[in-house]
Amino acid sequence: MLISGLLSYLIQAFQLGYVYERVGQIEEINTKSGGISIDRILDGSALNRETAFRVSREKYESKGSWLVGYGWGITENNRAAFYVDTDIERGSAHSQIYATLFILGWLGFIAYWGLLIRIIYKSYKFTANQNIDYARRLLSFSFLLPSFYSYSMR
Repeated sequence: MLISGLLSYLIQAFQLGYVYERVGQIEEINTKSGGISIDRILDGSALNRETAFRVSREKYESKGSWLVGYGWGITENNRAAFYVDTDIERGSAHSQIYATLFILGWLGFIAYWGLLIRIIYKSYKFTANQNIDYARRLLSFSFLLPSFYSYSMR
């Protein structure tokens, strides 16, 4: 009871009610369209990201070589990296995979995801090692949580 009251207070204090409304809208759209499918996930429509995914694919197809990306910059420069039309008001590609590829290119993309996977693997191995004290394994497990959160929220 105390936890639910605290959560309710925090949601109101930080004005996070819109998140529940957006999730409800996405759920309603998915229900009306027959549910979630792999095709709808890949085109972004199951996640309410079809426009962002479409313009990101257009940007990918417009550049000849993606060996090296555009590099990180301010929002205006990132729009040039993410979109063919730089007048688009969105500040990101709404996809960590697209954003990493556009900013870092294929070389940076492979290095970034390789490091992320290595950290997850090492944290998992460390967490499973019973010879290491509990506090350190718990700390190692905490490094796994952002990776799960990242994949579930994108």
